[in-house]
Parts: sequence; structure tokens; C-alpha cells
Amino acid sequence: MHRTLSLASTIIFGIVALAFVPGCQAKAGDSCTKGTASCVDATNQLSCQGDKFVQVPCRGAKGCAVAGEKIMCDISANKAGDVCSTDDEGSSACSADGKSMVACEKGKYAISTCGGPDGCKEKDGKSQCDKSIAAIGDKCDVVGNACTTDGKGLLECKDGKFVAKADCKGPKGCDAKGAQIICDAGEEPAAAPAAAPDAAAPAAPAAD
Repeated sequence: MHRTLSLASTIIFGIVALAFVPGCQAKAGDSCTKGTASCVDATNQLSCQGDKFVQVPCRGAKGCAVAGEKIMCDISANKAGDVCSTDDEGSSACSADGKSMVACEKGKYAISTCGGPDGCKEKDGKSQCDKSIAAIGDKCDVVGNACTTDGKGLLECKDGKFVAKADCKGPKGCDAKGAQIICDAGEEPAAAPAAAPDAAAPAAPAAD
């Protein structure tokens, strides 16, 4: 997925000039108008943060490009800790393999593992990350539960990380295929709410 910014035609013209005319290119720290952006080169973007530009990497296959009236920055391969504009808080993209999600959080990109059966998918222009299957220590952002990757344990989201909650010793183990997480403890299977899916917008019904 690309992070896109719509720009007025007058601004687009200025950005094209800045991007391609030697000696006229904007740089990080220069003044900007909220919502504006420009491509520094094929893999980096200047994005407005407050009233100053910050440089943001576009590590995805499509890099940084001008498309019609939009500047498009492919963040799908960005790394944890890469800079993002705080004005773009919550913008996100699925990785190319659909197994993780990249999201802007407090001026840095963060990576979430999407180990559930739905992985990471784009829906209505937003990224949704299925975290119904996870490992201890994996990032989580909402109250909810997940099955361990071996299907033998139940995890809960606590302080932004998944931690162990219960062993699922019964023959059915931990089942994350439905709307609820089912942990077979060897007695009466206990149902637990699945973690809601992470997204740049509202999360979904299954675990995230």
C-alpha cells in the first residue's frame, strides 16, 4: 500500500519543480504547508510535519512517485524505527508477503506481525492485521487474545505485548479460526474474545 497525499495543482507544480530542477530541491527542515509532500528521489519522500519537512523512506517496490495529483510513497517494506511524519499518525501498509503491517506511530514506523489466518490485507484503503495467532512478545494494540503459533497456549494483550495466559492442553488445543479464540484446557473449552485487527482505521472482528 502507498501512503498518498492529495495536492492542489499549484502545489503539484511546485513539487515537480522542486523534485526535478537542480538547485531548487527542498530538504528536510525547510518550511512547508501542512499536507504537502515531494519526492526527494526514487526511494525517499519529504513529508510535512507541523510546518517543517522531514525525510521519510519509501522502501517498498514502488518507491516514491508522482501519480496524477498525488505523491505516493510505498512504505510496505519500511523498517521499525524509520522516520515518519507525526502528521501521518496511523498511516499503514501491509508487507508484500501479507505477513506483517507497517504503521506510523509517534514519528516512527513500527512493525506488527499478522500471524492469523487472514494475515495482513488492504480493505477500503486501509490495512487490517490479523493477530489471532501470535508469539509471546509480539506487538498488540488492543485488549484481546491470541493463540500461540504451536496452537497449545492462549495469549492475552497486556501493556502492548502478548503474554501467556493459559495452557490449552485438551485435544483441540487453541483454535483461532472463528470469531472467538477457543482454548481447550482439557475440561470444558473456554472461549475468549479475539484481539481486534489493527488498521489505519477501525480494526476488524478477529484477533489483531
